[in-house]
Amino acid sequence: CMNEAACGDEEKKENSNKTMVDKIKSYIAEKYSDSSITVAHVGNCIGVTSYYASRTFKERTGENLSDYISRYRIEKAKEILSENSKIPISQLYEMVGFGSERTFMRMFTKYEKITVSQYKKIIKSDKWTWEWLYARFI
Repeated sequence: CMNEAACGDEEKKENSNKTMVDKIKSYIAEKYSDSSITVAHVGNCIGVTSYYASRTFKERTGENLSDYISRYRIEKAKEILSENSKIPISQLYEMVGFGSERTFMRMFTKYEKITVSQYKKIIKSDKWTWEWLYARFI
């Protein structure tokens, strides 16, 4: 790089964007169960526009911010189900921040490639293994 000042500014921006992504991830980890958490809400809470937060998140992680929020919630739902597979879906979707049962079920199937009911059966059964599940669906 020929211009030291410009390189320094670029490095500062890169570090700043990394810090912002870390803040976004921390915020989502803390507030995921709140169904009002949206890309606009996240941006506002960390002091940037939703466009800037979303674009920077995508540039740094390769994933859309809205997808990250949904996927994080699905991961939390799977954790809850692994602890208590008898929990009703009507209760579970609210615990992880989805606004409706239908959206939760649609997102679960999108990310896991199986339905919530199928997932519950798999985690209850001793004959299924995670290796089998991933070999079959991924």
